[in-house]
Amino acid sequence: MASDALSMYENDIIEDEANAFPEEPKPALHSRFTFRECLELNCNWGIAGVTGKAGACWDCFRVEPCCGEPCTVPSALYCCCCVICCSLCMHAKILAYSNDQDFYCINHCGPFFLVIAGIIMFVAAVSALAYIVPPVVSILPLGSCGVLGLLILIRRNIRLKYNIGTPYSWFGDTFMVCCPCTHSCAYCQELRAIPVSGWDWFGDLRERGINCFDGSTLGKIMR
Repeated sequence: MASDALSMYENDIIEDEANAFPEEPKPALHSRFTFRECLELNCNWGIAGVTGKAGACWDCFRVEPCCGEPCTVPSALYCCCCVICCSLCMHAKILAYSNDQDFYCINHCGPFFLVIAGIIMFVAAVSALAYIVPPVVSILPLGSCGVLGLLILIRRNIRLKYNIGTPYSWFGDTFMVCCPCTHSCAYCQELRAIPVSGWDWFGDLRERGINCFDGSTLGKIMR
């Protein structure tokens, strides 16, 4: 009898503790996306990013931490030179960083070289066809779709890396990258979200040397 009373007393204590400290509600998980989520532009990333300074896409005057923190004239010039002269290598390094991967030439430069090769073949085919059907030359700008697709993917990867928006905001990412009025702003925002080591391909080359291939991450360019 005493043991039964003790057991009932212990059960009362457990129930009281459960009532006093209820479990936190878990966020509802859903696999479907809404049309609104698809259209979200995610213009303002707030305090997201490695140093919390990603900010809004219109904060183009802010150069930290992408050009060093604190930003100095040499570091700003180095950043500008990489953007202007070494854009392909820089984007390949960002592609690796956005997927939490080490940088490898074939793994991360490869997608860009494949797209460039596709553009060359597309331009050659359209140019040859233009001798027979001259109006077909108007579709030449479509050759840039491959490069824009990779830039859209990079923006999406960085967003998801820092838990910004949803995985379904493809239209918003496409608009921010492809619209001439927002392209540069979106790019600066992405650079502010990542550390210098996230885009500094030359620093990675000096530190790790030339690394050509990694089978475990080959083809894995999307989060």
